[in-house]
Amino acid sequence: MSVDAIRQELDAFGADSAAIADGDKDKLVSELLNARAFSKPHFSPAEGAPSDAAQSPSGGGGTSSPPAPPAPPAPPPPAAADEEGLAEAAYAAALAEAMQMKVKELRGALAARNVGWADCLEKQELAARLAGPG
Repeated sequence: MSVDAIRQELDAFGADSAAIADGDKDKLVSELLNARAFSKPHFSPAEGAPSDAAQSPSGGGGTSSPPAPPAPPAPPPPAAADEEGLAEAAYAAALAEAMQMKVKELRGALAARNVGWADCLEKQELAARLAGPG
């Protein structure tokens, strides 16, 4: 996944990725895994970021398009049992993502989150620790 794609997805979660240098991809990946595990995106990453042009009136002096209809109300918060299922699904997704990383990347991501990894002997252990609430 490219740095630009990671930043775009972080923006979808509302995370501030501007403070992280482009060369620090491990930190960006760590932030993305955190965002995926503990946040809901503000829009689908496939849709891309909402453009400022769509929100500002046109400067051409012509007719303007009618305002967009209001967004539907947010669904009610899930019940406790649903939250547990969502947490398990988020963990499984984060673990699958972490298992795609190299061991060196996993160690770097854990170090960036200030999570100890010296007692982990297997890649699975590193990935589980990165996917966990840390």
